[in-house]
Amino acid sequence: MAKTDELAQSSMFHGIPLAGLERVALLAKEVSSPAQAHLFRKGEKADRVYLIRDGHLDLTFMVTLAEAESELTIDHKGQGDAVGWSAVIAPHIYTLSAVCRNTVSLYAFEGPALMELCEEDLRFGSLFMRNVAGIVGARVSQLQQMFIKEVQRGIAPM
Repeated sequence: MAKTDELAQSSMFHGIPLAGLERVALLAKEVSSPAQAHLFRKGEKADRVYLIRDGHLDLTFMVTLAEAESELTIDHKGQGDAVGWSAVIAPHIYTLSAVCRNTVSLYAFEGPALMELCEEDLRFGSLFMRNVAGIVGARVSQLQQMFIKEVQRGIAPM
């Protein structure tokens, strides 16, 4: 079972009252993933949301340049960060891959169980989905900034 203080310090469960944290703690499963392993891959069915307890992972996706495939890192995540939010957002397909930089300890939450809790406890659901929206919004902003940099680099005077 997850510790409520760990949950409260995460961006995913920030601001959720203790009663809600206690309920979500019961849903947490402690898992680990070894260095260099994929926790999940872009395009796979998203069934779990993860909260990193210890270790670091990279969020990546494959790009093909001049017929060579390469994994492009979009972001680095560590303790207290949530990944895999696609498990609670339709169409429930991971939009990036997660590659462990070292051994990573996590709490795993089944997406359907989290959504059931959201429906049972509307206060929890409202706060949880607000936090998930913040995580998604930050990712969109980050990708937008990366795109702008690439466009600027492509049109810079030579």
